[in-house]
Amino acid sequence: MKRILLLSWNLLWTTTSFGSALTPEEVAAHIESKGTQATREKYFSCGEKDNALGYARVEAGSEVWLKIATRLLNDSDACYTEGLQDSIARALMNKPENVLPLVDSGRNLEAVYICIPFMTDTVEPTALRNQLAALNKLESSLKSVKNKKLQTQKNKCLARVQPLQSEIREALTLHSRGTR
Repeated sequence: MKRILLLSWNLLWTTTSFGSALTPEEVAAHIESKGTQATREKYFSCGEKDNALGYARVEAGSEVWLKIATRLLNDSDACYTEGLQDSIARALMNKPENVLPLVDSGRNLEAVYICIPFMTDTVEPTALRNQLAALNKLESSLKSVKNKKLQTQKNKCLARVQPLQSEIREALTLHSRGTR
């Protein structure tokens, strides 16, 4: 009985500590001790974004997590770069004031890469509606930014979001008419 209780406690502790306690301090220390590639491999899975806690933390949009993401982007390969850029773009929906200063601030941080989250090419109406909902949320988030110092970056992002919204609306209209 003690063994089962101990095993249950260890599993609970391990799951809890791995599942929710990832801190920016832990990741920053890992960067310093093991380097950026080892850190990406440990916390930012390549190709399995849903199973990597680091991406979710970046998407929340805190300044410290965005700083970690930009540091990891500096020397990342294409697979990690796409995931990190997508997470930064998703952070725009949560904390646009923290993300907008990053727009066009460096390599891999150009508006084309971080203003819109990754979206698949699809003609399936449900997927298109989900993409449009995400873009509408993003547009609303961007429009809520009033800081004059961020207007250039805000406008660059809106210039990417709005045409894509129109494209998706048009595709949905064509699909509902049966012309697609």
